[in-house]
Amino acid sequence: MFHILTIADLFHPPTIMGGPLTARRWAEGLAARGHEVTVLAPSPSVRRFVERDGDLRIVRYASLPIPHRRDRREQVRPIPLRPLREIGIALERFKPDVVHVHFVMPLAAVAVMQARRSRIAVLGTNHALPENATLFYGLGIRRIPALYDAAQRAAWALIRAFYNRCDAMTAPTRLALDLFRSRGINVPAWVVSNGVGFEPATVGAAAPAAFRHRHRIAATTPIVLYVGRMSTEKRVDVLLHAFAHIARVNDAQLVVVGPVEPTPIALAQKLGLAGRVIFTGVLSHIDLHAAYQSATVFASASEAELQGMAFLEAMAAGLPIAAIDRHAVRETVRHEENGLLSAAADASGLAASVLRLLCDRSLAQRLGNDGRRRVGEHSVQQSVGALEKIIETLKYAPPRSGETV
Repeated sequence: MFHILTIADLFHPPTIMGGPLTARRWAEGLAARGHEVTVLAPSPSVRRFVERDGDLRIVRYASLPIPHRRDRREQVRPIPLRPLREIGIALERFKPDVVHVHFVMPLAAVAVMQARRSRIAVLGTNHALPENATLFYGLGIRRIPALYDAAQRAAWALIRAFYNRCDAMTAPTRLALDLFRSRGINVPAWVVSNGVGFEPATVGAAAPAAFRHRHRIAATTPIVLYVGRMSTEKRVDVLLHAFAHIARVNDAQLVVVGPVEPTPIALAQKLGLAGRVIFTGVLSHIDLHAAYQSATVFASASEAELQGMAFLEAMAAGLPIAAIDRHAVRETVRHEENGLLSAAADASGLAASVLRLLCDRSLAQRLGNDGRRRVGEHSVQQSVGALEKIIETLKYAPPRSGETV
């Protein structure tokens, strides 16, 4: 049994993103395997408290949670109020064998510093690219190229310094790991998939029909589904422009699942898609499963993915995927195997991919079946098993600096 201290400046709940969800699933999985796992995660208020979820202990440290949007409690930017004290107490009280840090954020940075001083092994997991971080924190400066490029360089410098202070790191895909290597991160590293956390077939045969009825979508109408945030790097604007092309020649409905933002809604109205696009907001676990089961095609124009949890979920549901060929998307979505890829920011190319999948059902079924088969390599259980072996390596035989795994 290992004693593992997980540091997650973003955690679910309340934050609904792939990284916070992965941090929770991995911590739960390790606890279920008999390890003593303590998570340090932000409190929804300035009050510090401890909660139990099965075998998992979660210390909610005092923080100042600033919503990413004024009415979006599911996306917060927590500012730890006493990070040195919290990490000091955790290291002294829980005596971890390994500290596992998620995200390049304040509490994690303090944890790396304090753990190294205490000679405790540190494993870092990366969930984001600079595009995610700068835009999530409200630095929407893409319209000023020089300033945006400077912010990206600064973010990469911060990421490089953070992970090079860890004893090892994980990345969700080989392409993501290669990207980090090219940016100067040289600690021992492993590829560990985020993992897919559900099997949509378990929600029951009636769920898709109920989902369609609730949103007034006819049983014969094809559904193009997007699941995820609507922040700038996800390029929901490109998806909407693509669907404007699709809507002229096909009666499909676009369903957008995720925290609702006013800009995409306004763009849909401007494009004349008010009756053809449904923004569901955040869905419950069961309703999300039903959305995947109801869909015909999964589509995304996201430009900043290290793997894409929604892609894995779509694959588990047997959906063919239309996406763009950027970063690690091409490793998760393989062109002509489980999906179709088009160039970044090319709305017409994405529209052509979606239309091809809507019109060629034999192709769509073949790609969907291949995705369902491939997703077996990405179960949470397999990811947790790989993580367990890495933690064992760090505890008993810490790798030398610069060693490649």
